[in-house]
Amino acid sequence: MSSDNDRGWNIVWGKARTSVVARALGKKKNGDISYLTLLGWVLLGLFVYVQVL
Repeated sequence: MSSDNDRGWNIVWGKARTSVVARALGKKKNGDISYLTLLGWVLLGLFVYVQVL
């Protein structure tokens, strides 16, 4: 059973994910992906890789 707190965190994480994906897929004015976005994708990739092992 999930508590109200869990549901709140799921909403927060859902908004954060949506925001990150929108930023990552959205084109910048200069066409470059920011270093922070790139770093985020690298960290996410490493996290998923470690979870799969």
